[in-house]
Amino acid sequence: PVGRAAAPSSSFLKDPAYLRELFIERGFSVTHLNNFLSCPWRYFFLNLIQLPKAQENAQLYGSAIHQALCHYFEAYKREEDISAVAAIDLFEKYLRRTHMSERDLADYIKDGREELKTYLSHYKFPRTIWNEYKIVGVPFVVADPDGKPIEIALNGNLDKVELAEASAVNVVDYKTGRPKTRNEIEGKTQSADGDYKRQLVFYKLILDRYKAGEWRMQTGTLDFIKPDDSGKLRREIFSITDEDVRGLESVIAATTKKILALDFAECGDAECEWCSLRRSLI
Repeated sequence: PVGRAAAPSSSFLKDPAYLRELFIERGFSVTHLNNFLSCPWRYFFLNLIQLPKAQENAQLYGSAIHQALCHYFEAYKREEDISAVAAIDLFEKYLRRTHMSERDLADYIKDGREELKTYLSHYKFPRTIWNEYKIVGVPFVVADPDGKPIEIALNGNLDKVELAEASAVNVVDYKTGRPKTRNEIEGKTQSADGDYKRQLVFYKLILDRYKAGEWRMQTGTLDFIKPDDSGKLRREIFSITDEDVRGLESVIAATTKKILALDFAECGDAECEWCSLRRSLI
């Protein structure tokens, strides 16, 4: 839940110049974009003004899995292999540092130990990799509400980059939630939001512009750590096209124009905590 004590006063929230400066300063990531598309006020509070919010258990669990995998693959790429058991112990150590209740902690530790053991023993992984690869400050020109060009910075944090051949790479993103079908990932089902596919397209967009295109993103892979209902691990691999990237560029341009115009509409969900917070503060 959003902490009441940490809620900002409404005065600076009504200062257009300040909010636009803040947007330029923050930069823009695919998480920001997905949050805005879900609810503009979700983006506003979480990403623009960065209102403190306690992480939910699923987020804490996902973070602990990511940290354990990063440690495991950092050793793996140096050929200083650690065992899956050691990675599992690290996961448990990270999770115990969180604010979970003892009951929830026991359940998540049980799931994580089983899932990490299965995942790390199921695949063969390449050793030429980069873990938690951060890309910051990729320039992207958009139009402000008056039609004037303005440069913003695109940022991304890639879970793992695997060198395929020459400068071609495969970008891997770990997913710790329920495995999604390919149609769900691509936003083709009724309840799908397309966030996962958009994430991979965003990574290609920034890689194409990063260091003069030194790396060419050949594929993007979603690795689901949790098995599906039949007990099988799911891995979905996508070839991201230039058309995909151009479509995303248009979405980013339209979204950032709304942000610069401070055009934050309510999302229409009667239960949305962010829209409710907006009504109470602004």
